[in-house]
Amino acid sequence: MNWKRIPKENTDIPSKGKYSDWKDILADEGFNHCVYCTIKEGSFGRRNFHVEHYKPKGLEIFKHLENDFQNLFFACCICNCFKGDFWLDPQADHSISAFPDPSTVDYSELFELSSDATLNGKNIAGKFIIEKLYLNRPQLILERRLNVQIEKMKESFGTFKASKNQLYELALSGNKDATAFLIKITEINEKLNKNQIAIRESIPYTSKDVSKP
Repeated sequence: MNWKRIPKENTDIPSKGKYSDWKDILADEGFNHCVYCTIKEGSFGRRNFHVEHYKPKGLEIFKHLENDFQNLFFACCICNCFKGDFWLDPQADHSISAFPDPSTVDYSELFELSSDATLNGKNIAGKFIIEKLYLNRPQLILERRLNVQIEKMKESFGTFKASKNQLYELALSGNKDATAFLIKITEINEKLNKNQIAIRESIPYTSKDVSKP
């Protein structure tokens, strides 16, 4: 998965409006994926994302932060609902069950990915967040496995492109066999691109894939 620190210092803070008006800005700031599980907007749909209040607006002590841009992040509806109004002040060494501030901490410090696409916590905070947000739900395991395969496909496409360029040079020199083969692999390349898009658009999420057992 692709956790990153959310660089709020690079965002032009809105001068008017309220938190519900700023979803698009928060999406761009947050690399268009969930701040907690990193599921991408493109595979889950923006309507399934919320404006997340890091310090929960449901708690009276944080009511004044409801429209404080520094307290807002882009999160999927599932992680946001699982997080709810939970709050404990985090520690710099991640030694308690709390959520570190995503604008100051890169969440890759909290997790490590196993070969079976499940997450393990590197520290107490990481283990807590995995359990609290159910970050090993089937939906996310499927996403991680797909991402691994897509990265492998990208590597293969890179090799494919280099070979295609060599064929192109041969075709320009008048090699008829190279020209015929170039046409054939161009058609194959188009089919592969369509298949890759179809895979991403047909992820079969069901209610059991996003709910805690």
